[in-house]
Order: sequence, then C-alpha cells, then structure tokens
Amino acid sequence: FMMLLHTGFEQTHYNLAPSTLDELTITGMDSVRYLPKKITFAVGLTQGVMPRNIDETGLLTDDERELFSNQLDSGRFLAPTTGQLQSVEPFVFYQLLMSATEHLYLSCAVSKDGKEQLVSNFVQRLLKQFEIEEIDGSLNRQKRLEQGDFVVPFELFTTLLLKMRENKFKEKDEIDFLWKLIPHLLKADAAFSANYHALLASVFRLNVASKLPLSLAQELYGNQLNLSTSQIETYYKDPFSHFLQYGLRLKERQEFELSPANTGEYFHEFFDQLIKELNALGLSLRDLTVEKKLAVEKDIFNRMKDNPKFAILGSSRRLNFVQGLLHQTLMQTTNALQKQALALETKPWMTEVVFGTSGNYPIHIPIGKNQSIHLRGKIDRIDLLQSDNGIYNGIIDYKSSEQKFEIAKLIAGVQIQLLTYLKVSEEIIRSEKGVIP
Repeated sequence: FMMLLHTGFEQTHYNLAPSTLDELTITGMDSVRYLPKKITFAVGLTQGVMPRNIDETGLLTDDERELFSNQLDSGRFLAPTTGQLQSVEPFVFYQLLMSATEHLYLSCAVSKDGKEQLVSNFVQRLLKQFEIEEIDGSLNRQKRLEQGDFVVPFELFTTLLLKMRENKFKEKDEIDFLWKLIPHLLKADAAFSANYHALLASVFRLNVASKLPLSLAQELYGNQLNLSTSQIETYYKDPFSHFLQYGLRLKERQEFELSPANTGEYFHEFFDQLIKELNALGLSLRDLTVEKKLAVEKDIFNRMKDNPKFAILGSSRRLNFVQGLLHQTLMQTTNALQKQALALETKPWMTEVVFGTSGNYPIHIPIGKNQSIHLRGKIDRIDLLQSDNGIYNGIIDYKSSEQKFEIAKLIAGVQIQLLTYLKVSEEIIRSEKGVIP
C-alpha cells in the first residue's frame, strides 16, 4: 500500500501558489480545474466544439470495441467508444458552468474563414431557459468606436488601421471628419508618430514585384537560356519561384524519402523499359498474352530493384510494401494500355526522346538582340499510325495524377508542354522518316 501511495504522489502535479493576488489561468475546457475562479471566460463555444464532434479514428470500430469489451476479463478494458466519449460532454459543460464564483462569460465567433458558425446547443438551451443577457460583440464594439471609447492605444491603432483600409479608395468627402482628423493628430504627436508611419506603410504598401535590372538579369541567367517547358510554365505560374530556382539556383536539402517526384520517375522508368523490351522482342502490347506480359513485368521489376536510384524502396518494410503497391498500379496501368492498344491502330515508335541538347533536334526561340531561348525536354513516348492518308503521330506523357488540357491555361503559358512536344515530334518524324505527319 505504501509503495502505491508513494508512486501516486510521484505522478501527481500541483499548482504553485500565485505569486500575486491577481492570477490568470488559461486552460482547455476538458481540463477545467475543480477549484473555481472568480471570473471565467469561455471562448469558441460553437457547434462541433461544445459538444465536441467525435469521429471513429482508431483501428477498431465502436461495434468491435463493444464486442471485444464483453469478452475481456475484469480489470481489462479498451478505449471508450465515440458514444461513451460523447456522453461525457454534458458533464464537461457542467464543469465549465461551475468554474466561476462571480462572473461567467460564454462567447463564440459568428463566422470563421468567411463561413457562418452556429452557437453551441448547450448555450442555446441556457438562453431559452434563463434570462441571460446576450451581447453582440460586433455591435458593442462599433458603439464603443463611435463614442471614441478606446481602452488602450493598441485598440486605437487597430481601429484606425481598419478604417484607413475601408476608406482607402473613397473620396475625401465620403470619409467621416473624425477619421480624417485622428491620423493628423497622431502624426503631430511625438509619442505616436513612429507608429503612425508604420501604420501608414502597412495600409498603402503594394506587394508588387519589381523587374530585375537588365545587367543583373544577364549576370544571373546569361543571354542564352536553356529552358524546359516546365521551367517556362513555372515562370508564368510564379515568377518569383522561377527566380529562386533558376536565377539564384537555390536548392532544398535532399532528404532520404519517397517523394511524388521519385514515384513519377519510377513510373517513367518502368514504361520506358517496357516499350524498349517489346521493341527488342519485335512485339507490341496487343500481341502480349497474359503469361508473357507477367513475365516481362516481373523481369523489369527485378532490374529496377537493382537500380541505385530506387534504393529507398528497399530501405524498410513499409517502403517494401509501398513498392508492392506501385507494382500493382503499374500492372493495372499496363492492362489499360493493352486494352487501348487493341482498340487503336497506333504503335509506339520512340521512347524517352531527348531534344534540344547535344545537337539533338534543336529548338531556338529569339527573345531579343543576341538573346534566345534554347528549348529542351524529353518526350516519354511517340506513337505512329500508318493509314492510306499518310502517317499520323501522337505523344504520350506519363502523369501520376489526372490532367485536363485547357485552352485558357495554354494562353496563360502554364500548360504548354503537350502542344510543344507535339510540335517537336512532328519535326523529329520529318527528320527521321522524311515525311510530314
């Protein structure tokens, strides 16, 4: 018994006596202390918070917990179900009501992130049952502001900031005289002038990026730009991000983890090897039997397992499992490609076609005097269709997520890859086969 008592004392935490007569304690509603305070302010009492919405997040469902609990011996128990946790919420609210001896203030925000919020059901019951004063904080605050009843200078500056933003684009005649007078009084007062200038700067400052001087841009980028389509799209999406990556050449610290880019590279490598393997065997996807397809896939998976680029997939049991999921996805995608090949007459012609580097299919775009862009990239796959009317070409670009081509994005410069690759593929076919697709 003494050992248990000693252990209990060791695990118990005590509050220190307040160093002054005034004390402010901030705590969550679930951990309301038994000893009441003179005044309690409870904030955020909205539906979903009081009572709290509790979802099933554990491994076991509520029904499974009840089933297993009935089979357990005395003294053994599982974590409570959502229903049991929900039944405690009225008691938590009761503790909150009993936490003050003189004044209790219950409050909630009427909106959050532009969305309306409902008052807690418990608070609504109190308002219906008892004669409790209900105060609209926004109206009360507006009334105080109209009366000039500011508690602290910070509130004055906050209010002035809001008013200056509201009046920013108004005509002078439309602005109340008081709000035109206060800024001038603050500016003339030595104690507030510094804060006034900071306030003014925050209201009228426009966060607009300025252009780089030509000389600095030439030092950073040079006159001859070797860019990929994704780099150009990055520029139109976010010029500053493009500047950080390709102007300042900043790079994030590499981490040994499986990123979406690694997954995409794994998919690219598999399909590249698949098409090359079929071309080497003189086969196409439509010619493969189920047994032959499985054998080819297994052979490619074994080769990729030895590739150092994908060593992370063998670094742990969890990533081994993830690798198995990737293999399932690739096999399902191959099945879909085979069905597509049976429905179409196109045949894969080239894979992983690199252009714009080392003299392979160069593309130069002049952008100024002695300045040009050398476009480079890699087309995942070029397909050909032989017909009586000539040769038709198509390109396949492997993506790890659903993509939709939109003309508006093409015009904005953020989705130029597909049509650029299609144009390049035409030039490659013209160069290699001597025909215009």
